[in-house]
Amino acid sequence: MNKLFLTLAVAALCGMPVFAQDAATAAAQPAVAVAPQDAPAKHAASKDDDKNHTDYSKPGEKIQSEDAIVPNFHTVDLDTDTLKVYRSASPVRRLLKGKDVTPDDVEVRLEASKIMQHIKSLGINTIVSLEDPQDGDKGGKNPSVELEMSAATAAMIAFHSHPMRNAEFKDMDPKDIQAWLDGVVKDIYASARSGGVLFHCAAGHDRTGLVGAYLRITVDKWPVDRAIAEMRAMGHNWVKYSSNGGKSSWHEDFLKNEFAVAASTEAVAAGK
Repeated sequence: MNKLFLTLAVAALCGMPVFAQDAATAAAQPAVAVAPQDAPAKHAASKDDDKNHTDYSKPGEKIQSEDAIVPNFHTVDLDTDTLKVYRSASPVRRLLKGKDVTPDDVEVRLEASKIMQHIKSLGINTIVSLEDPQDGDKGGKNPSVELEMSAATAAMIAFHSHPMRNAEFKDMDPKDIQAWLDGVVKDIYASARSGGVLFHCAAGHDRTGLVGAYLRITVDKWPVDRAIAEMRAMGHNWVKYSSNGGKSSWHEDFLKNEFAVAASTEAVAAGK
C-alpha cells in the first residue's frame, strides 16, 4: 500500500510542471472558439450542464470569450462567406475602472493602443459602437467611448457610432427600433467590404445581443426563439430589462412581436 501511495504521489508531482506550462500557454493564447450558431441548441439538452451546474435560467455569460484580450468576444458566423463579423463587450472599458482614472492617463492610453493593435491583428478594420458617447456617469461624455475612439483612430481602425441606451427600448416605437437596427446592419454590411467588423456595446450583453439576434433572424433565417436563446447564452439580462416580471426583456419582446407576426403571415400566405 505504501509503495502504491508513493508511486502515485511521485507521478502527481512530476505532472505539475506540465500543467503549469499548459496554463501559461493557454493564458497567452486566445480561447478556443465556440461555434455560437450551435450553442443554444446544445445548451438546451446537454448533459454536461448538469455536471457543471450551469444554470441557464439566470442571466449571465454562459459561453467563454473566444479571445483572451477582448471580453465577451464571439464570431457571428453568419451564413455567408463574404462577411467577417464579430461581437464583444467594450474592448477598453475595463481600463477606466480605477478611481480618478481618465482617458488622458498615459498608461491607460498605452494599454488601449495595445488592445487596438491586437484587434487590428484579428483582421478587424471597423468598429461599430452601440454605446452612447454622452452617457457618462454624471450625464457628460462617456470616457470609454472617448478612449476607444482615439485608440481606434490611431490604429487605423474606422470607428462608427450608432448610440443607443437600453432603457430607451422600453418606450420606443417599434418602427424606431427597426430603423436603428437597419442602420447598424447597413453599416456592418458596407464596412465588411474592407475587412472584418466588430460591433459592441458596454458589456456585449443587451444592445449587442439585440443586434446579434437581428442578424441571426434576418440573415441566417433562425427562428426567433433560437436567436433569443443565443442572446441569453451570451449574457443578455432579460430580467433587468423586463416589463412582465422577468419573463422577457424589452429587446426580446420587440423580436417576438415583429418576427413572430411576420412568420405567421408567411405561413398563412403559404396555406399552412
